[in-house]
Amino acid sequence: MNNQTIEPSSEAAFRILLLYALSKLGAPISREEFAPILLSSGGSWIDLQLRTDALIEDGLARDENGEISITADGVEVLNVYRDKLPDTSLTAVDEYMNTHRSRLRDRLYIKAAFEQLGAGYLVRLSMAESGQTLLSLEFDTPTRDQAVAVCENWKANPQKIYSEVIRILTT
Repeated sequence: MNNQTIEPSSEAAFRILLLYALSKLGAPISREEFAPILLSSGGSWIDLQLRTDALIEDGLARDENGEISITADGVEVLNVYRDKLPDTSLTAVDEYMNTHRSRLRDRLYIKAAFEQLGAGYLVRLSMAESGQTLLSLEFDTPTRDQAVAVCENWKANPQKIYSEVIRILTT
């Protein structure tokens, strides 16, 4: 294998850097929260969106309900090419991550998804903070419209719903 570094401004370098950042996070992240990490290393907003979409299309990253994460294939590609990235690119991502680690780590993770299951829809809702699951619910709804409404309401009011569930279950 050749030991040359990848040109820092190249498409390949930016894509590997995206994979590096996703790998360092260790958890899914929204595009809005992901952008500053990569913009700190010199990319543009449009480049970030286009290249993130390309990683998803290539199966190296996934987008689940607006949350981006690295796939197993993405980890393999990163392992092959990480050493070819210029140290300055990796350092910029590392410095941003170190400076903002607590905010990134402690953010509240809200997930809502559904899938068709037989005649109904299985809804999965969860809330986690600092890697700790606070609440996880899984239940059936008879219609797609109800499943969509449940997911939208969960995303819009997670803390209110969480508080109400806990109140009902503890009184």
